[in-house]
Amino acid sequence: MKKLSYLSFIAITLLTINLSYGQDTTDMSYSKFSFIAQGGIGFAKVENDNQANYDLNVNTGEFLLNYRFNEKFGVFTGVALTEFSGSGFNEESVFYHERSVLKIPLGISSTYQLSDKIKSIMSIGAFAQTVTSDEYRYFDRTVSDLYEGWTFGLQFNLGMTYKFNKTYSVGIIFSGQSDLSKLETTNNASFNDEQKITGLNTLGFLFIWDL
Repeated sequence: MKKLSYLSFIAITLLTINLSYGQDTTDMSYSKFSFIAQGGIGFAKVENDNQANYDLNVNTGEFLLNYRFNEKFGVFTGVALTEFSGSGFNEESVFYHERSVLKIPLGISSTYQLSDKIKSIMSIGAFAQTVTSDEYRYFDRTVSDLYEGWTFGLQFNLGMTYKFNKTYSVGIIFSGQSDLSKLETTNNASFNDEQKITGLNTLGFLFIWDL
């Protein structure tokens, strides 16, 4: 969570710097609406209250609609699908964990034109997400849906794109997020616990379609 706080501070600082630079460069040719598709791979940590913590691999895809108030700033929302996988252990046994999560983000975006073709993209925001499938595979059995509920947290994105033409851009993006609230165990679990996913970091590609 400390890493996310530091990186969020850096993102906010960069947003402020972008605003100061943007006051001298006004270009009304920007598109107000943009469709953004991005995906990446990375890692995250599961923090449990009563069981051992463990790490997970992450694959994620995000589909966003961004509305720009002006050349520099906008707001975005959309939907994201994330797949987690990895090994850990609890009081029952060693397990292999697979989880799918649906996320709904909402935040502020910033764009800074570095050259005619290259620009940086930054965003910070909040999200709500829920588990859509959850499976723990032990040596002798498989248990589904050990945890349930919605979690809420913070996220940020830092990226750079290259513009091929007036409509399409592609680039790379680094993303991070962390839960602030926790999931609770269901009746399928033989123990009581709460958990959250922190330190989720991914690196991947993004595609922007200016509408």
